[in-house]
Amino acid sequence: MELSNNPEQLLNNWKDKCANKRLLHIKSSQYYFNLHMFIGISIIIFSAISSIIGSSIYYLEDKYGIIILLTVSMINILITIFASIQHFLGFKEKQLKHLSISNNYSNLSREIEETEAFGDYSHNTIHDIHLKFNSINENSPNIPEWIIDKYTTNDNSNIELTSPFHEN
Repeated sequence: MELSNNPEQLLNNWKDKCANKRLLHIKSSQYYFNLHMFIGISIIIFSAISSIIGSSIYYLEDKYGIIILLTVSMINILITIFASIQHFLGFKEKQLKHLSISNNYSNLSREIEETEAFGDYSHNTIHDIHLKFNSINENSPNIPEWIIDKYTTNDNSNIELTSPFHEN
């Protein structure tokens, strides 16, 4: 993190970084939520199809029995694969972690705004904000690389977000 002799400039810089990181974590949260929902809904649909097909085996002729049995087996294998992916990759937990971190950045940004409003630029206040910012960064989950690429641009090695919520 860069140091500045001007506490107002330093706080503005941190506030911008909070806004940038907050947006990236919101986008990550949305991505993991969508994955969680896609896989969950797929499991529900495949389970329903498997049940319907499996129930129909009793009403069809014997020559279709093996085909239906193989179809149901393949669908059940898909259900097992999707359920395993859902469980072991923990998309819901990742979504909630990114959402929590985005809220932490938002809270810190409001704290910085309050500090600016009251003009409390003491060393202790700046140091406290610095420690909170570092703590949030250290506890942040990784943001998928494609999200960083999609929502950031590189200008002179500084990452600035291009978003309607952030003025460059």
